Amino acid sequence: MGSDPSVTAQKCRPVNGTDPAAYLERNSSVTEVPQLSVIIPCFDSGEGLKDQLSMLVDQNDAPSREILLCDNGGNPWLNEYVDSMAELPEGVDIRVVDAQTRPGAAYARNRGIAEARAAKLAFCDDDDLVHPDWCRLASRLLDEYEVVSGGWWCERMQSSKACRLRKNSNYSSRRPVMFLRAQ
Repeated sequence: MGSDPSVTAQKCRPVNGTDPAAYLERNSSVTEVPQLSVIIPCFDSGEGLKDQLSMLVDQNDAPSREILLCDNGGNPWLNEYVDSMAELPEGVDIRVVDAQTRPGAAYARNRGIAEARAAKLAFCDDDDLVHPDWCRLASRLLDEYEVVSGGWWCERMQSSKACRLRKNSNYSSRRPVMFLRAQ
């Protein structure tokens, strides 16, 4: 590891109640705390998830990121598929998070939040297809706003701490996206 894990871990949220430095020590493949955690609830996912992963891995000028696939059931192939993926670019990590204790996307997202290591959180679904600049935009907007939701164009809301994005892209989710900055 290029830097002192205790210093790097200070910028990181606790992982599932564990000390971030201890997490980095146990997971030697993780070399730094990501700048962005992308959380995807996965239930009975199809081929669309593979396309979504390709888009998230091949982002333009994106920050370091972890992609958390929160398995809510019906995905017996998921761990094997992630293990078989070609070597990921530097700064990209993909993890499967067990979220099968309770049904529902909300529970899966909450499991992802609990496992996320970054202070910036971005949410999308397993059947979405994000824009090639999505991760960069999420990170940049979260530098300025605590909460961002919607499609693409930023419109300042009543609170100076939030902004809503307006949909304007074929890549953007059919459903609203959400970005959060952990406190």
